[in-house]
Amino acid sequence: MIRTIFFWLAFWGTVFSGLLTALLLSFFYKREEIVQRVAALGSRVMLWIGKVRVEISGLENIPKEENVIFLSNHQSGVDIFILRAFLPGYFRFVLMQQVFNIPIFKNFAAQGGQILVDLSNSKQALIAMRKVISLLRRGESISIFPEGTRSPDGRLLEFKDGASMLILEANKPVVPIAISGSYKVMQRDELYGLRLRPGRVKVKIGRPLTFAESQEVTLENARKISAKLKETIKDLLHESS
Repeated sequence: MIRTIFFWLAFWGTVFSGLLTALLLSFFYKREEIVQRVAALGSRVMLWIGKVRVEISGLENIPKEENVIFLSNHQSGVDIFILRAFLPGYFRFVLMQQVFNIPIFKNFAAQGGQILVDLSNSKQALIAMRKVISLLRRGESISIFPEGTRSPDGRLLEFKDGASMLILEANKPVVPIAISGSYKVMQRDELYGLRLRPGRVKVKIGRPLTFAESQEVTLENARKISAKLKETIKDLLHESS
């Protein structure tokens, strides 16, 4: 329990230092990049404090000359810190707004350029998705969790077709990422999903997937892509076991 307390103290330290650094340096550097750099460093510190050992493979599969959509399964709250700590470059998360009920936490996410989606408000969700597509077309990378929520036991949940609709419309390479073991580190139903346990997490990055530009943006095509993406993540998880 002591380790959990220090882990979240480090988290809040990252939040406050990120906001302060952005305030001081925003005249010289892009605010989102400042916050993301602080968040990446803070995430590594948090994982070290929590004794979360991350084994990552496949970084060479990430394209260096073009923006991408990082697509990962979601096992626990620690996944975001792992991806922020180890994925290279500048990218934004697409996250549920419901997670960010604490104002300063929400402000930190917004300052870092994350896209918050209110799933209870279809109009706001549509606006957020349009913003994501616009950012992708401007050359920025994003990270999404197509399951839409954390898995309680590590098993893959159904992929939401909304993520595949976005992929169809944006027509950008998709980098599949399989995270295994993080649900043991931070279980969804234990202490509101906040309790941390030391452990090992494997992250395997697959080769980029592309989908034909000629495909129409239809629900049928989105479902086909969802099935393909889920099978790809499933294979990567099997390779990691």
